[in-house]
Amino acid sequence: MESKIFPSIGFGIAVVFLILVTAVFPAYAEPSAQTEKRGFWWYEDPTPEEEVEDLDEYELPPLPSQQELADMHPRQIAVELENRLDYAVWKQTPEAVLDYYKVQDVARRNALAFTALTQYVMLKNPELNARSAFASSGAGRDIETQARNDLIQRSLSASRNDYALIMFSIPGCGYCVQQINALRYFADRHAWVVDDIDVSRDIAIKARFNIETTPMTIMIERGSDRWMPIAVGLEDVSTLEDNTYRAVRLLKGEISPKQYFTTEYQDGGFADTVVPGTTR
Repeated sequence: MESKIFPSIGFGIAVVFLILVTAVFPAYAEPSAQTEKRGFWWYEDPTPEEEVEDLDEYELPPLPSQQELADMHPRQIAVELENRLDYAVWKQTPEAVLDYYKVQDVARRNALAFTALTQYVMLKNPELNARSAFASSGAGRDIETQARNDLIQRSLSASRNDYALIMFSIPGCGYCVQQINALRYFADRHAWVVDDIDVSRDIAIKARFNIETTPMTIMIERGSDRWMPIAVGLEDVSTLEDNTYRAVRLLKGEISPKQYFTTEYQDGGFADTVVPGTTR
């Protein structure tokens, strides 16, 4: 009798357990297309959704008339040119390529017109023309160089009693030997006083003029403590003359530091850094 009852009880318990599991975990009890895990991590390659690009947005309206193109702002022309180029490369038709070059032709004519107007304006306004300050021909540059050299020569000769050049050196400095030779030639040309000071024997001088390398050449003003660097390292005579001329003008108050490259005949002209009619 007992052997028949217990199996019935066990079967009933199993049925109840199955009902409970199905109610609590329906996804696991009954997989469906909506709940089934899919994709790479479940050993299945996902199927990408292919997006078809809408090419209608790249279609262009008919090309504006030549008059409309001619009246466009340069930035509008640039946009139109870029769009027509992309369109011509995409369509690859004679008509599309022709439209691109029609826009290109307008841009080219505008650039040519600007160039012509520039030449016209520069001729009528020489103060804005670089030709007024710098010669363009070989003969003109030769004359300009000679005039500049004569100007520097006169200025340095007139200043020889007001200033002197000093070179700082140390023993065994090969560059210093070459630099003092250049300075002696400078002295012969312009009758300036030139001196050489060994800073290894005068620490105070080295500190006062902040001598970090040799040779170093400065220009001093007689009767004052004002001075200007002329050369750091080895420089040729031409550079020494240019820098000394500029230093003289600067210490005399004829120019400001930002006008360091401005010569006398350039004052107030095209090559002057001060804007005409201003103090800057």
